[in-house]
Amino acid sequence: MPSTKVNLSTKEMQMVMSEEIIHTKIAVLQKVDCILNDCISRIDSILIQNLPESVKAQLVVPKISKGEQYLQMPYRILDCPRIFKGEDIFAVRTMFLWGNYFSVTLHVSGAFLDTCRSKLKVAQQKLPASFYVCIQNDQWQHDFSSSNYVALHSIDKWQDFVQQASFIKLAVKFHLHQWEQINDLLDETYLQTASLLH
Repeated sequence: MPSTKVNLSTKEMQMVMSEEIIHTKIAVLQKVDCILNDCISRIDSILIQNLPESVKAQLVVPKISKGEQYLQMPYRILDCPRIFKGEDIFAVRTMFLWGNYFSVTLHVSGAFLDTCRSKLKVAQQKLPASFYVCIQNDQWQHDFSSSNYVALHSIDKWQDFVQQASFIKLAVKFHLHQWEQINDLLDETYLQTASLLH
């Protein structure tokens, strides 16, 4: 069987011959890992300490997941706090998506949603306009496309929405040009999330 000829464009050839591109990518992702690792202790003092004891008792060790192919982009995800027990989910997910954003998502379903439902019903009153809510039936879609997320304050009859939901995901995203302020922006979001759950 004859081999297939695979050509590279000029731009692709320049990239494949450049070690610097990969070294730069590695350096950036190491800095993202530092940011996310630093978040763990801050989340503990800002958010976890304010959670109900019934939730705190079930928390497991924070986890940072790494990959290369979410929307064809490298990513990092910190789940802290995190509980994933089948349909029962309570997690705050801090995500870096290369070329796109940092984001923070409160993800609640199952028994934890039943526990938090009354608190989530006041989210429109407590949370700022920067928050989005997931409207997708698949709770494992994380990107901010309009088919997945809409502005929290755009939902009419919010309390009915919360009452009928099988899961709730409330999220904020920060553009990467806000890199220099990202620690403060993340901390502010953790505080806002804590105020909703306290």
